[in-house]
Amino acid sequence: IKVFKDGIAEKDKNMTLNIFENPAMSSSLNRKNISPLFWGERKSQIRVKKKVYIKCKSLDNFILSKKLQVDFLKIDVEGLETKILESSNKIFKTMLGIRSEVSFADIFGKNKNDPGSFVDLHKKMIENNFTLLNLDYDGKGDYFSELLISNSRYGVLQNTDAVWIKNLPFIFRLNDEVKLFKIVSFLILNNAYDLAIFILNKS
Repeated sequence: IKVFKDGIAEKDKNMTLNIFENPAMSSSLNRKNISPLFWGERKSQIRVKKKVYIKCKSLDNFILSKKLQVDFLKIDVEGLETKILESSNKIFKTMLGIRSEVSFADIFGKNKNDPGSFVDLHKKMIENNFTLLNLDYDGKGDYFSELLISNSRYGVLQNTDAVWIKNLPFIFRLNDEVKLFKIVSFLILNNAYDLAIFILNKS
């Protein structure tokens, strides 16, 4: 494991990171409290506690400067996923799979007609020969009542993780057993056992 203390943005620049009372929600963007998770007593979670100034690189420039070849990417940067990935090109040449947080609502207040990040991210993935594998959604969204039964479906789906893989024609053209086993491992870890077995049988 290598840890790099670098910030990633859509381009090389200095950026302000808002540290919220709930540090897991920290973002360079202002979060709208459209979710009941931040109403009432919970509203303080998204209050800015302090600001940190960080130097950032684009994802492509970061990969180039560290001499990395990326097979898989997990990205969860509280609203900047779309900007970072839309401005990236080199990473898609080697990447086999991606997991990204996506939103289906105007969480970060870009404009009143904002459909969330999923639409733009899915378009970028299709343009780069990726197909949607699944969403981490089991029927439980942001809940609106303390009276709910915790093992039932509830709430509104505002955000979750989405998983994409390179499309099957690309995978079957790979003349690389190591990459094939990497893809199969990624599929198993992301609950796509049937596709993993299908690829193993075909390959």
